[in-house]
Amino acid sequence: MTWRDRVWAVGPPVAALAFCAAYPPEGGPRLMICPFRFLTGLVCPLCGMTRAMAALGHGQWEKALGYHPLSPLVMAGVVVWLGWGLVRPERPVDPGRVPGRVWVGVGLALLGLNTLRWWGTIGSPPA
Repeated sequence: MTWRDRVWAVGPPVAALAFCAAYPPEGGPRLMICPFRFLTGLVCPLCGMTRAMAALGHGQWEKALGYHPLSPLVMAGVVVWLGWGLVRPERPVDPGRVPGRVWVGVGLALLGLNTLRWWGTIGSPPA
């Protein structure tokens, strides 16, 4: 195993965690990077996730849940990804090995959650 393999095994989750710690959840740059919102004007199923992850990186759990209710699960996934890369760098995380039905389930769960957010049942989508 080369050093490049090790960097690719832990680099993305380390970069994600560093971003979460460095990005300000309040008052950060407001760039519209979501093509769904740009085209429709509606919030997407992941709307608020960047600010939620930044809030988690700063230890602001309540704000994070307000920005996006699933943010703690995403943060847990990033931490597990980092742990996997440290323990098993020879076998990096490969999203292609996840069965298609799992991705469909995740997509349906995000769509259902966002529908509840649009209706105002679970908080409201961030502006």
